[in-house]
Amino acid sequence: MVKIKKVYDKHYTVINNSVLNDVTLKCEDKGLFAYLWSQADEWDFYAKEVAKHSADSEDKIYKILRKLEEHGYLLRERQRNSKGQLKANKWYLSETPKQKWINIFKKRSTTNKKPIRQNPKQVKPDLEKPNLEKPDLTSTNCNKYLSKQVKNLNKSL
Repeated sequence: MVKIKKVYDKHYTVINNSVLNDVTLKCEDKGLFAYLWSQADEWDFYAKEVAKHSADSEDKIYKILRKLEEHGYLLRERQRNSKGQLKANKWYLSETPKQKWINIFKKRSTTNKKPIRQNPKQVKPDLEKPNLEKPDLTSTNCNKYLSKQVKNLNKSL
């Protein structure tokens, strides 16, 4: 049997065990939660910056954030001004899952359905009776003037 002795140092983070014991979350989800929880409240979050400090891509970070939001640990809101324009984003992070946040996420995800990708039907061109008529071309034959020019050229030589 192995026992773990914890050695505490400065700059540590205290996290509720509920997020760490949640079996519906993967270790990568728990790791990103712990990273976000360890940051200061005034910290500005950028997925691109987090991706630089980890082995995961920016897309992977967004996927994990969506998973945290789906399970009620994260709530992302977009604030708008009086004209309806986007002003700022506000995120809330909780150590325990919030059922209210889960309901908000479900409501958003059902209204913002992703388009169904289907293979489009390709139309075959109708080649049974192609148009074989030749359009009338204007004559570009300038030979009748060329012979006179050649005769004049020979005389001058």
